[in-house]
Order: sequence, then C-alpha cells, then structure tokens
Amino acid sequence: NKISLQDFTGNISRTTSDSAFNFSYIINAFNSDSLAESSPTDTTSKPWSFKIEDIVLQKISILYDDRLTGNFVEATIGELSLPVREFEPSKSIYTAGKIKIENVHAVIEQRKAPDINQQEAESLPTIEFEEIDLRNITLSYSQLALKQYLHAELKEAFIDINEIDLTKNLIDINNVSLQHSSITYNFYQPEV
Repeated sequence: NKISLQDFTGNISRTTSDSAFNFSYIINAFNSDSLAESSPTDTTSKPWSFKIEDIVLQKISILYDDRLTGNFVEATIGELSLPVREFEPSKSIYTAGKIKIENVHAVIEQRKAPDINQQEAESLPTIEFEEIDLRNITLSYSQLALKQYLHAELKEAFIDINEIDLTKNLIDINNVSLQHSSITYNFYQPEV
C-alpha cells in the first residue's frame, strides 16, 4: 500500500499540431478495437479501488511541455513524503497527514490566458491535509498571458491548515512559519 519512486526522470509532451501526448500510443495499444471485440463487456464490474497509505518520492525530475494548452513544468524533487489518509479518485477525494517536501526546484509557466468557464465548481476535488513542512524550495511561476509572476525561495516553511474548500475558494490557515525565505509577486496592468 506504499508507492515509492526513486531516481526517476519523466518527460511528457504534446505539440500544437497533435492533441496526443508523447505516450498516447502506449495507452492506445491497450484500448485497441480488436481487444474490445474479442471479449464481451462486463456490465457488472465495479470501478477500480485503490488503497494507498504512503507516497515517498526521492530524486525525481519531471518535464511537462504541453504546447496545445500552453502549460510548461520543469521540476526536480529531492524528497517528498506524503502519508495518505483517503484516496478516492472516483469521488475526487484526497486527504493526507503531514506532508514533508525537501530540495525542490520548479519552474511553472502558463503561456495562454485561462478559460474561466473551463472548470465548474462542482468538478473541483476535495483536498485535505494536516501540515506541510517545506525545506529548500525554489519555485518560479509565470502566467505569461496575464503578466503575473511569482518567485519563492523557501529555506524553511511550515503551514498548518484548518480547512481547504476549493468550491468556496476557501483556505483556512491556522499557522504559517517562514524562516530564511522570500516570496515576490509581480503583475502588470494592461495599458489603457
């Protein structure tokens, strides 16, 4: 019931001229029409059930370059420890205990303006966690179309959460502690 991944590099990409990701051919191989015709459809089966108790990641590198949607992420994760309390993808419920994340460098770019009608509040997941302990985190976020930029250098950060309700745009924080850290946010108003 534990997921552990160490020394992993993942590259996911999609071009503007093709809506398929670079790994879509693998998924399509398992969803071929010949497989569907050879076995009858079982209408009594239940959705898959997952029981995950802990997720531990060490020395992970990820590159996500989706030119179709304009999203780009390049990240390295030194260590992530996530004790899972509840994991129900069919109900979009994800809860965790104390999350510990160390030695992360991440660059996130959104190159297109967001579509505010794209996601309705009913489709937002339920997310809960007790605390987050962050050490040696460098994060750069850019929303290029809206000219919004955030840069964070977190040497030691601790966040104690009371409640997260994404449908109500609510994050209730009990305590935040930052030491030897800096966060800058810049945005530019369009000229009239």
